[in-house]
Amino acid sequence: MLISVVLQKTCLLKMDLWTATVFEYFRRAVFFLLLFHLLTAGMSAAAASQDILIQFCMPLPSDFMASTQLSAVTQIRVSDDYAVALYDQWRIGGSSMLAWAVGLQPFKDVFRSTQLQKGNPLLHQEPNSELHALVATLSTGPVAIGDKIGDTNTTLVAWCCSKNGTILKPSRPATAVELTYVSTSHPTATPQGEVWTTYSLLPTTSLPADVRGDAKDVVWSGHVFAAALNSDFNLTFRHSGLGPGRIGWVKDDSTTQWVAMPWRATLGGNTSSSFSHAGVLKEFSDAHPVVLQACPKGNGSIPLVPYQHVLAYPVRSGWVLLGEMGKFVPTSPARFLQVRGEHAALAMGVPTCTCYDCACIHPHIVHSIGWLIQ
Repeated sequence: MLISVVLQKTCLLKMDLWTATVFEYFRRAVFFLLLFHLLTAGMSAAAASQDILIQFCMPLPSDFMASTQLSAVTQIRVSDDYAVALYDQWRIGGSSMLAWAVGLQPFKDVFRSTQLQKGNPLLHQEPNSELHALVATLSTGPVAIGDKIGDTNTTLVAWCCSKNGTILKPSRPATAVELTYVSTSHPTATPQGEVWTTYSLLPTTSLPADVRGDAKDVVWSGHVFAAALNSDFNLTFRHSGLGPGRIGWVKDDSTTQWVAMPWRATLGGNTSSSFSHAGVLKEFSDAHPVVLQACPKGNGSIPLVPYQHVLAYPVRSGWVLLGEMGKFVPTSPARFLQVRGEHAALAMGVPTCTCYDCACIHPHIVHSIGWLIQ
């Protein structure tokens, strides 16, 4: 079965025959190695001829690899079904690594943006809508809401995108930090839960060529995401994946100061312990790590999954570009077209259209330097 969804001007075909199921139940595909290749290659060629994109669903690792030969396959679902694994299918920090490595955009399955859907007693409550929306946005894939008409939380959806529906996403998918896969005898040295990071690259012309090197796009912000942590975890800068070695690293980044601040958190469902837009920038380094508090998954048949979302910023020539703080990704490359540093101001190029609300960007003073938006 194929389901088509119109996304802007391009049609996307979701390959909903479950590629894993093909090998589990279609025995000829197991013994005749070229059969599945002929099927997918034919679909890819036909889709490409009509300017249609394909998303693989329920893939095996071999499907990830096969996609490298299929030009029309640009996305791949990296989560289980929402209906089947309602409270765990958001865990895509590991599977997104493989998708990104082969050039695909990870997709987290659909979610509901409100806790209750009126008139449908068969659906369970959804206490983790914010978590799903954030994970979907940080995945860099489509953000799919599955609400009944009239029950969508438009405020939450607005955190994901601009007024015209453009998803304001980072430059790469959020993936699990390397310490997740390190074996150690000290439990506090590795995250006892999910800790992911990602970043946003923006075209930058202000840095000198001898500093910028070959990098045309430079990191202006990073994201630290944590959820279902059974114990506190201190994330140092060198283990964050934001330092030297990543794409967008410039020559002076080894000495660049970084700062961080919490964007939002839900800790144990207690509103008194939750915070949003805290706005306090603190040093982020090996000596001053980001402290992620324990936020274990709740108990019961409808568990709350607490999460924390921390923003990290490099200080470049005394500048910190906070971005549009009313969005999950305040400095999305879809929001800022270019950044240029000047002697007394920071100039940011933004799209000249009505789909953005510049009033959401507030003046902020950093080292007595003002902001200029153009």
